[in-house]
Amino acid sequence: MASKAAVRVRKKEVVKVVHGALLKTNIRSQMASAAPPLGPQLGQRGINVANFCKEFNKETGHIKPGVVLPTRISIKPDRTYDLEICSPTTAWLLKQAAGINRGKQNSELADKKAAKMLRTA
Repeated sequence: MASKAAVRVRKKEVVKVVHGALLKTNIRSQMASAAPPLGPQLGQRGINVANFCKEFNKETGHIKPGVVLPTRISIKPDRTYDLEICSPTTAWLLKQAAGINRGKQNSELADKKAAKMLRTA
């Protein structure tokens, strides 16, 4: 039998992930919540998720609910942040104008609607 002599097990080194100071994400207006993917993204960077959601929802109160807004969050070393909310993307606006909910659905019909709307504009 082999003796149970002191066999040293070497522990793996834990690599700490350093996140950047800028977080770019798309958030629906008035619908920020702590649920994934937003909650974990903010939590990993040390931001209070509940306060962020309240502030974001208050800032986007004048915008129609559900509009996808590109957002830039600059995170400072003391765990405070600057929130920059941009206007909706052009692709989202064109899809809404043409009545398209998702990507490629009845592309011929969508092309006709979009062309007709562009002619009238």
